[in-house]
Amino acid sequence: MKVAVMRQDPRLNRLVVDTLEKEGVPARLFDGRADMLAKDDAKLAAIQVLFAPGTMVVDDALLARLPGLSGIVSPYIGIEGFDRAAATARGIVIGNGQIPESVESMAEGTVLMLLAAAYQLPAATAAMADGAWPTPLARGRLLRAMTVGIVGYGRIAQEVAIRLVPFGCRMLVHAPRLRAPLPQCAEAVALPDLLAVSDAVVLLASLGPDSRHLINADMIARIKPGAIVVNTARGGLIDEDALVAAAQAGRLGWLALDVFEQEPLPPDAPIRALPDAILTPHAIGHSVDTMQRLPLHALDSIRRVLRGDPPLSLVNPDAVPAWRARCAKPSARI
Repeated sequence: MKVAVMRQDPRLNRLVVDTLEKEGVPARLFDGRADMLAKDDAKLAAIQVLFAPGTMVVDDALLARLPGLSGIVSPYIGIEGFDRAAATARGIVIGNGQIPESVESMAEGTVLMLLAAAYQLPAATAAMADGAWPTPLARGRLLRAMTVGIVGYGRIAQEVAIRLVPFGCRMLVHAPRLRAPLPQCAEAVALPDLLAVSDAVVLLASLGPDSRHLINADMIARIKPGAIVVNTARGGLIDEDALVAAAQAGRLGWLALDVFEQEPLPPDAPIRALPDAILTPHAIGHSVDTMQRLPLHALDSIRRVLRGDPPLSLVNPDAVPAWRARCAKPSARI
């Protein structure tokens, strides 16, 4: 067995396993971390590539049981479950699913959520479904009359900002590091300042130890009254209980959430009962274009690692020197 495939989307699992086996690459499907750890050391030592969702806990304890592991590949962008530092220290490269289609779909989906909240679209469609003809209908808010605060400025956030420019809104951005220039209509500010004046707060930061509950009860209290909150990044960025409490108290405007602290979201989760909330099941960026391309991208990354090349969408380039030494292939290219 060269490739360990962790159970995730059934179609994705089957496609990856079947394709690899047709190419003569032994692959095995595991039910999860516990299933893998229950196997004997000899079987685990043969694994060269781990194909897993980014939410799976891949820490140093697991990596220690996989001495032959050369690379970790996730089909998705988020990899908050992977201990990058531990993998890098062991000379293990990590590739994610940051393909153009995924970035663009996430950006479009995020703007869609913002517009749907700004125009209170679900309220109108729900009334029509109930047989009503609600009046007045003048509930929407022009984006050009709004200040939109963007938290995080990675590739998806950058694409969101590009798409918002034609609407004419003012943009505020908060990020630990700005890796790309801001549009002329945007400025970088501290998080409390962004929350205090933004008519819509859009969360697009990555999730890690430093950003978990970045929007905690204290920060939620700083949000401008009536502001829209959009989160298409990771549920753990927000203290969900505090968010629900603020919404129930009438402090916030519409919520537009694609991600939650617990997924799948429990049927009795209090956030489901909020009247002014747009909730989607962590799928706003799952366009047909993205889902067709992701498995092909992942398979290419797996093949690259097996032949001694770094994966596509490499996220820990610092691991390459030690990885090259382990692979004994100085000609490996990034």
